[in-house]
Amino acid sequence: MDTILLLEDDKNLRETLIDIFELKGFNTLTATNGKEGLEMVDKFAPDIIISDVMMPEMDGLQFLKILKENPQTEITPVIMITANTLTETKFTGLEIGANDHITKPFDTRELLLKVRNLIKINTQKPKKRIVNDIQVASKDELFLKELKTQMKRYLSDENLTVEQLGKALFFSKSTFQRRIKKITNMTATEFIRTFRLEYAYQLIEQNVGNTGKVAQQTGFRSLAYFSYAFKQHFGVNPSDIKRK
Repeated sequence: MDTILLLEDDKNLRETLIDIFELKGFNTLTATNGKEGLEMVDKFAPDIIISDVMMPEMDGLQFLKILKENPQTEITPVIMITANTLTETKFTGLEIGANDHITKPFDTRELLLKVRNLIKINTQKPKKRIVNDIQVASKDELFLKELKTQMKRYLSDENLTVEQLGKALFFSKSTFQRRIKKITNMTATEFIRTFRLEYAYQLIEQNVGNTGKVAQQTGFRSLAYFSYAFKQHFGVNPSDIKRK
């Protein structure tokens, strides 16, 4: 089920759009201003965002600018809702990075078509593989790329925690755990362990050192536990890989 984040301070319009989207099978989240919207993006990583321009506290253009300047969210599709008198605002939104716009009063059928088209385009982009042959949509590539970079940085640290890794990517522990689970279908702890083991497999294949050295390089405090975990994950012992 695709998730839409709707930023709209008009209660009647907001509730009408919620009913429309949920009847069409979308999971709909809401916020009444840009500040709330940023918090929702951080928590739930929506598939697409629909944002009004005129909102209190933080308007839609400010929200859009912050969203597009963040590498973690810059490729999330955004549709801006503008009043029919705000032609210049419409162009400003497109210049900042909005993917599309719709003018009030609008036809809900047109909005639904724009939403579906943007989600379809975004999910059809090339996919990449990460540890454990996980396939991810392109909108998550930047997050995973930085995650892998930080994992390599802390690879030999046997005391690495989920909270520490999340902070390295500027996420709270809870947000980081939700993001990992959504993308990889693994808990953050499972992801860390899997990454260590698969990196260890590569090192053994490259014959960079004995099994004990590889275990230390990948953050396993015990050679016996490393060998056990390796066998559990791959079905073979580290020594079997070396012999190959």
